[in-house]
Amino acid sequence: NVVISNCVGNHKVTGVRLYGGEIRNSLICANKGNDQDEASGVDAQGGIVRNCTIRGNSSPGCAVKVQAASAKVVDCQIISNTGGDTNGGGLKLTNGLVENCIISNCVAAVGAGVTRVQLVRSRVLANRATNYGSGAYHACLYGSFFAGNIGAGVIDHSADVVGCTVAADNLTAAGAIATALQNEGKGAIVANSLFCAPISHTADANELTVSHCAYPDDSTLTGALITITDCVETNVEALAIDWTGVPVVGSNAAIDK
Repeated sequence: NVVISNCVGNHKVTGVRLYGGEIRNSLICANKGNDQDEASGVDAQGGIVRNCTIRGNSSPGCAVKVQAASAKVVDCQIISNTGGDTNGGGLKLTNGLVENCIISNCVAAVGAGVTRVQLVRSRVLANRATNYGSGAYHACLYGSFFAGNIGAGVIDHSADVVGCTVAADNLTAAGAIATALQNEGKGAIVANSLFCAPISHTADANELTVSHCAYPDDSTLTGALITITDCVETNVEALAIDWTGVPVVGSNAAIDK
């Protein structure tokens, strides 16, 4: 159990750089970096970051950067961090795994919650992107929940989105309902997911497969290479979830299916 706080870095990581082993049950907070390619809180080049709170860190980069296939961030709270243009306010990965984490109240221009992440069973809440990707940008997302994020597009330019739920309370900066999913990457797979706000994919050059999903009937899926299988399009009022993100079964055909 350690506390790492109020460090100021000139180059490279400001808080912790992990090459192996495990850091757990620790607080990493209020550190400040100035390198857009580095992390202000944790740089995991191996090992496991477990059950830590990473809070209030800031830099032109991100708060947590994961760079090795063997590295994992598990059971952590990543809260109120500030990042730069496209590096993610909360997390950025070039490899590795993030699982069962809460990423909330982070700020960045693009990818405020997570960027280039393999995210599993996590909650991405109340993050703010000044441009787009308030929840996730260029990410692979599995079994995760997105709510209360602010920015133009909750999930943007991502790859796989499987078993996820995007609530209707994600908003644009102007207060309108934000597009839940937009501009998916080439070869993306979207499956077994519930979108309580419209989704959009119009790029003719990017192949996209959407299967076993429910989404509002004012969604825009017009790309030339889209394959849609066993999906439900319905009015947005029929897409109900409870406060934990679980679909409300029994209220309508869209959710029951």
